[in-house]
Amino acid sequence: MVVKCMIFKNDHLNDLPTYQELNMLCPKGGKVIYGGGKRKSQSVPYLKKLHSLENSCSSLEKFINKNDSFLSSCEVYLFEDKAALSFILMKYTRGFIGSFMLDDLVIDKLHHINWSLGHLTRDILAYQSELSHLDFYKEKNISDKQLERCFPAYINSVTKFSNKLEIRKKALIDEAVVIFNSGWV
Repeated sequence: MVVKCMIFKNDHLNDLPTYQELNMLCPKGGKVIYGGGKRKSQSVPYLKKLHSLENSCSSLEKFINKNDSFLSSCEVYLFEDKAALSFILMKYTRGFIGSFMLDDLVIDKLHHINWSLGHLTRDILAYQSELSHLDFYKEKNISDKQLERCFPAYINSVTKFSNKLEIRKKALIDEAVVIFNSGWV
């Protein structure tokens, strides 16, 4: 069964469509399977991975849009194969994040990107914190001249490595954007 996925931003600025509203916009064979208030049932495809998909999409939206607000999340909608994206986007353009064809590989890829970005972000912040800690050594007279001569080389190497992590982080975000914008073919 071909499943199409659409993601909307869920916050106080955007009214999310209900599944009844979306069903009226979709042609026969393109109904909403999940999302917009429709409950999970055993017939929902990828039921065991649905939580991972929702969590990954919500986290990746925050990475993509540099949104740290805990008040916003994403609403994931799953559609049957004959759903038409153009009809939905005519009415619901606000809060639209992306649409893509869904399968196990896409869910696993989004989960891995989200997991990797979390680790990269934590490491980058740890290295930045480490560099700022060197000022503490100077300020409190903990270091001596011999130790302070090592600081520039250390700062340079940590900065280079941190920059490489930033480049990888940007590449992963770009990969997520490609998936979110792949659309329904």
